[in-house]
Amino acid sequence: MAWNVVRRLGRSCDIWVITSDKNRSAIEGKLRQEPLGNVKFHYVGLPERMTPLLQFMGGLHLYAYLWQWAAYSAARRLHRQ
Repeated sequence: MAWNVVRRLGRSCDIWVITSDKNRSAIEGKLRQEPLGNVKFHYVGLPERMTPLLQFMGGLHLYAYLWQWAAYSAARRLHRQ
């Protein structure tokens, strides 16, 4: 569903998509098949040392919270450009 939203928005305006760096290979593979000229992707990741958080109860929430702050910081930097 999200891919279709990105495709449709990209037809009428320039957009940035901020996503996890874990999605990079799948997205770049899809872009080779179907280039999206008005869409730019920015990949945000957390340091590998944070990955063990995903193994503990509540760790996924903390990981997601930290990732959202990193994405917010990236969005602010991109907006200033």
